[in-house]
Amino acid sequence: MFQIRVTMTLSLFALSWSLRGDALTEISFDRDVRPILSSRCYACHGPDEEHREAGLRLDLRDHAIAVLESGAQAIAPEKADASALIARVRSTDETTRMPPVGKDAPLTPKEIEILTRWIEQGAQYAPHWSFVAPKAPSLVASMGPRCQTMGDA
Repeated sequence: MFQIRVTMTLSLFALSWSLRGDALTEISFDRDVRPILSSRCYACHGPDEEHREAGLRLDLRDHAIAVLESGAQAIAPEKADASALIARVRSTDETTRMPPVGKDAPLTPKEIEILTRWIEQGAQYAPHWSFVAPKAPSLVASMGPRCQTMGDA
């Protein structure tokens, strides 16, 4: 009986710690957000001007945070509740939900949470990795926090 309680306590502690760590992790545009936007949103709100709908472009930050003709702001940095994007992906009304019914399935709760946290964290964009010049890490930094000088390496 004691062993079961200890096992359950440790399991609950590990679960709560992993959830806590996930909530504190900074969202990366390239790792977390770009895949969602490119697979679910860019077909209608991406770089292709001929297929763009509602005058909304989500692939460029300046366009995504601009106030639209409707007066709405798709992405209001640090204000997920004021962001039309979040309202639309959370909507249960088929006439306002994004992606639209028939085009794609609704976003998963995890995808919505990622977008919400990203907006709350400032909705920072990053250039695609292929447009960023590679940088070699410094030897000391790559050796970890214990190395302080070249003599330590």
